[in-house]
Amino acid sequence: MEAVNPAVLTSNLTIKSPSDDSELGSTSVIVTGQGDANINLKVFDNDSKIGDSETDEDGFFSFDAKNLENGSHVFYVMSEGGEVSNSVHVAIDTVPPVLSLLSVYPDGVVKPGDPLSITVQSEPDLDEVKVRLQGIEAALLASDIPGTYTATVAAPALEGTFPLDVILVDKLSNKAELSGQATVQTGALKPKSPPAVDGLEGTSGDAQVTLNWQAVIGHDNPIQRYRLYYGAHYNELNQTFETQGAVTTLTLSGLENGKQLFFAVKAVDSKGIESDDFGVTIALTPAAPAVPALAQPAFVGYQAIPMDGAVQLSWPAFPGVHAFYYKIYFGVKSGQYDDFAVTSDYSPYFTVRDLINEVPYHFVIAALDINGYEISSLSPEFTATPSVNALKPSAPSFASPSYSKLSHVPTTGKTGPEAVWIVLISSFLAYFFYHHKRRFIKRG
Repeated sequence: MEAVNPAVLTSNLTIKSPSDDSELGSTSVIVTGQGDANINLKVFDNDSKIGDSETDEDGFFSFDAKNLENGSHVFYVMSEGGEVSNSVHVAIDTVPPVLSLLSVYPDGVVKPGDPLSITVQSEPDLDEVKVRLQGIEAALLASDIPGTYTATVAAPALEGTFPLDVILVDKLSNKAELSGQATVQTGALKPKSPPAVDGLEGTSGDAQVTLNWQAVIGHDNPIQRYRLYYGAHYNELNQTFETQGAVTTLTLSGLENGKQLFFAVKAVDSKGIESDDFGVTIALTPAAPAVPALAQPAFVGYQAIPMDGAVQLSWPAFPGVHAFYYKIYFGVKSGQYDDFAVTSDYSPYFTVRDLINEVPYHFVIAALDINGYEISSLSPEFTATPSVNALKPSAPSFASPSYSKLSHVPTTGKTGPEAVWIVLISSFLAYFFYHHKRRFIKRG
């Protein structure tokens, strides 16, 4: 391309169209002007020759500049005698506007005909911003925030799911028509459920349990009653009992002593709608008062040895059952166990780690079958308090609370140097045999 340095402007050669500092939305620009009659001209864009033209007998000329790139352009023409026209600055923009954000509120299921607040973000000063819903277009107006446009439209009168289209047009008529940028779903609204019940606690008695919980407040409808769910397994609460009125305490009688049960509560409002989820699930075991459930000396073969941040447990085999695993429930409150862990085999010992020193922990154990279901009643409860002054645990092969594998540390009968060596050697052998074995956790 030929490049020149424009000479001094002469009044006889002038570009009249396009006008200086104009913005155009086309890659083709017709340059027109006036000069002396019947002269040859060269046309320049950004100091590069892009073509030739000539004036007619009236001095008029026209040149069609095609395939121009987006951006700034400076046009001028030059005669064969070196006369140069005025320079015309033009900005070409053929890029359609871009949608930066589309927001529809509310964003869930709405009733047919309900109002929808729509917000669109794009470039500032657009000539036209519209949305199209079920074939009906609605214009959005510019807000106080540059590039943000808003409108309120009605949801479709029919039930169903409808696409929402967006139409953007800038000042140069560049248009972006964007289909299906969001969906609007209309239909019957699902009634709001009461919140989950919090603060569930309980105590065990003779063939019964007593439960207490916090009242549900702040719901749209009054709470009419509470529904108790319970069962023999944590994830199988298949029995129910309902309170008379919105009371927050309940005693459930006629239960089997020694059989652990899991309990959870949901609120039920005046329209019969209950909570979607349980707030908390707890485990309780009814027991006859004559049984000294906490008499540690009667626990033949049960041991809980305090350690630094841990407790080493061991127990005798459960009579009459063939255990594949053992499940250990534990917690800081007697009779209420907030955590559990499952052994990786039938070995009757393990170490629970990551406990808090100087805090008493209470433990009970159940035997599990090969599928992880409980096949025995719970063991007696036994208690130990981790202490910084107790034995140091061996190299970790189990991290508690639950969702971790258990460490198999043999029972020690002493707390002197011989017992420490037995614990260390046994832990090393267990770690050697199991460090290639995949760890797992099973829940009953």
